[in-house]
Amino acid sequence: MSTSSSNSKENSRSQDPQTQSGVGASQLPIESYGEAKVYNLTVLVRVRENNPVTARAANLTLTEVEASTIRQALSQLVESAKIKIREQLDRQAEIPWIDPPNEPAELESRYVVPLHL
Repeated sequence: MSTSSSNSKENSRSQDPQTQSGVGASQLPIESYGEAKVYNLTVLVRVRENNPVTARAANLTLTEVEASTIRQALSQLVESAKIKIREQLDRQAEIPWIDPPNEPAELESRYVVPLHL
């Protein structure tokens, strides 16, 4: 491969918009890769000794969940988020992103989960 064709491919990749963002719009935490869109769900998780794990979405209006493990809590929120986003897209309505996202409370950890729809 010649240097000029390598540079032209590199330049075209750098000019492709990979991330779209807007304040309060349905495009807030979206990344586009060709036809596929990836929505980034920010989840705040709290683990207490001998108690259930609680998880809440920091950037999307969803109900807080309780589970036995972090994995189960994340799975529950991911499923809820996918349903909510699909419903909004089907209705051609804005996705109710929270901007700026909620900050973690004491003892909460932040996870960013990519949602592929």
